[in-house]
Amino acid sequence: MTSRAEELARRLSTVHSEDPEIILRELVEHLRDTVRCQFGLYFKCVETRPGELYFTNAVTDGDRELRDALLAYADKPAVATPWLPPNLNRDEVNTFIRTSSRYDDDYLRNFSIASDVFEPLEVGDQIRILLYDGSRFLGWLGLMRRGRGEYFRRQEQQLLNQISGEIKSLVAMADALESNLLRDGLFAVLTPRGKIEHASKSFSTWRTPSRLDYLASRVRDADSGKGRLSIEIYEGAEIRLIRLDSTGMVRYLASVQRARVMTVTPGYWLTDRQQEIADYAVAGATSPEIADMLNLSPQTVKTHMKNIFRRLDINSRAELATLLTGD
Repeated sequence: MTSRAEELARRLSTVHSEDPEIILRELVEHLRDTVRCQFGLYFKCVETRPGELYFTNAVTDGDRELRDALLAYADKPAVATPWLPPNLNRDEVNTFIRTSSRYDDDYLRNFSIASDVFEPLEVGDQIRILLYDGSRFLGWLGLMRRGRGEYFRRQEQQLLNQISGEIKSLVAMADALESNLLRDGLFAVLTPRGKIEHASKSFSTWRTPSRLDYLASRVRDADSGKGRLSIEIYEGAEIRLIRLDSTGMVRYLASVQRARVMTVTPGYWLTDRQQEIADYAVAGATSPEIADMLNLSPQTVKTHMKNIFRRLDINSRAELATLLTGD
């Protein structure tokens, strides 16, 4: 590890908080300061149901124009991007890569976020990492330089990759804190004007002025007929409003729970050959038996199994069986 990477790793080791947003904000600030760029962004995706993705938990630092443009996508259904399934490249996971923004590229033009944000604001280059824990998406972390012809240097990419393990650990820490915060489920009863009349004890750990303002506005909209009672995604939480109407007194129950984090099927991370070998292994075949059936050497099968474990972030055939069969 180079001295610059060691210094950055030391700085990241000082990031401590019980608030997951503070951890992510300080992480983005440290990375943006290290490579001297105009903008840093973190977000993750959650699912209200399988395949229905929402961008959420956005944390930004830097250029206000880019921030405003990208925050317009926060807590809304995810638009198609070249960086998430089904376009995700398996080999780009947990590794920083550079993406020069060539807007004459027909492939890039297929994505509205490129034509609506990156091209008009002249985002010249991005360096980004997709953080996964096995098949579970922890978050997208990116840094951007504005101006055509503005590019990140290979040395900057290499520097960030040297401390990618420390970065993933911080994101995983923030994710665990958020999970703990919403683990038991929270609820509050609000008046039609959005004032909290009663709340669960655990609700106080989640409430912030901005979250209370959001809940109050949702209740007022629903009560006036401007909004519908439906599941909403807000800052990584799934919020459900229920109208309570008895003896002429109307109240609204807001239940808050953690939204389901986006995942990809474990097989997505495997090559066709690896998937074939994994299927035989789950069925109970030994490495010599797999080698015989596929006309491979036992050593080749062992190498494939080692790579399968690495890609799926597991350590045993029992874990492999659980991932691939759910049993």
